Amino acid sequence: MRKTCIVKLNYISYKYFSSFLYVTGDKARDIYSSVQPHIDFDERIQNINELDNNIKKRCINIDIYEIKRLWDFYRTRLDFKHKLEVNKKEILLNLHSVSSEEYSDDNKRDDEIKALKLKSEMIKDDLKNITRTVWEIENNVILKVLQIPNDLHPRTPDKEVIIDNINKKFDYGFDHLEIGKNLNCLDYHNKSSYYLKNDLALFEIAVGQYFCNRFKTYKYIPFCNADFARSVLVEGCTLKNHAPDVGFILKNTEKNQKHKVYLSGGASFLPFFGFHTKHIIEGKYLPVRYVAQGRQYNPLSVQNLNGLYSAWQSTAVEIFTCMNDDAELTEEFDHVVSILLDIYSSLDLHFRTTYVPASKLKSWERLRVNFQVYSPVNKMYVEIGNISLIGNYISKRLLAYYSNSNESALKFLNVISGTALRIPVLIANLLENSSTELFIPKVIKDEMIF
Repeated sequence: MRKTCIVKLNYISYKYFSSFLYVTGDKARDIYSSVQPHIDFDERIQNINELDNNIKKRCINIDIYEIKRLWDFYRTRLDFKHKLEVNKKEILLNLHSVSSEEYSDDNKRDDEIKALKLKSEMIKDDLKNITRTVWEIENNVILKVLQIPNDLHPRTPDKEVIIDNINKKFDYGFDHLEIGKNLNCLDYHNKSSYYLKNDLALFEIAVGQYFCNRFKTYKYIPFCNADFARSVLVEGCTLKNHAPDVGFILKNTEKNQKHKVYLSGGASFLPFFGFHTKHIIEGKYLPVRYVAQGRQYNPLSVQNLNGLYSAWQSTAVEIFTCMNDDAELTEEFDHVVSILLDIYSSLDLHFRTTYVPASKLKSWERLRVNFQVYSPVNKMYVEIGNISLIGNYISKRLLAYYSNSNESALKFLNVISGTALRIPVLIANLLENSSTELFIPKVIKDEMIF
């Protein structure tokens, strides 16, 4: 008998922390700035009405016109600071010139030097004051700019849209915790601690391998990710550095706000972006497709369902694709969806795929397709996987580049990512459709080792 357990974790409530992604000069001594995000606000406000409509569809409380007003004021202060820096350089050049020139009257030269030094001191004071002002404005406006969500894809609906519905009828509808206990394959304590036993433990291994092997036939590269992520990576990907939906803050880092570490799991898009942060891929090698099997941590999992549906820790399969051409991004996204449709169809389950409405998208998503299995006990569809079209939004924040040999300028990677499978949700669904023996799809039985 092989047992698989979920480690018990204590959820740590978050507090407000200053930014780790964009560090202003006044905080540089306290917080190390490993990444300086690319700010593209000037580009995005060229069509500010469309951007405002995008934000309203997402139901996010952001006043883009107020941010633009603050941004314009910030730019005027920044321009004034630049002029002072130019003037300072000119005075230093003049001072060097006067000091090196020969004068018939030394008093006249001394007077000019004193006047230039006085101007230099005045400009230094002005620069000190304007720099402090710029930092204060940056702490306000830049962080607001970084909170602006990704652009919506034209396909993103206002309400949920069903793409496909594979209807497999089952006669059962049992509580999965009761069935798991009766079949001696599940020992459930709470949403943070449970054990898989006997055939269910073998099934967890086999179904993960099955999904990974199917993706490998489409030239996906097996990848082993780190289970931890630092605050700068969490903020760069999720727009906030207190993101409880992507992992747990480790207790021994909670007191030290300068170096927070999250337990996010290897089956997450965070370590993939961490791998490509401040990294350049040659364009000739793109697209690059990865698949990883590992743990996934989500303390804000489905709260209104019981048992494995709301488990904090899951064994999952994550995929990640890097593209160079935005024009082919949607085509690649459709290809990934078709792969998953084919895989789920082979499991002989009742499931459906939907386009997620704008109001339920994460801020970094342009478009998302959810894969949902039908729970006969809860009489509802439950998400078992998803695929998100991200584009270059996060790449700009974390400086993930690609380069073409015939072009000198670097470009930002376009990304598609998602959780292909959350195994605990699948297990709960299979148990609900079991009776006197565990229901296991035939394609997975062939992968299991007895």
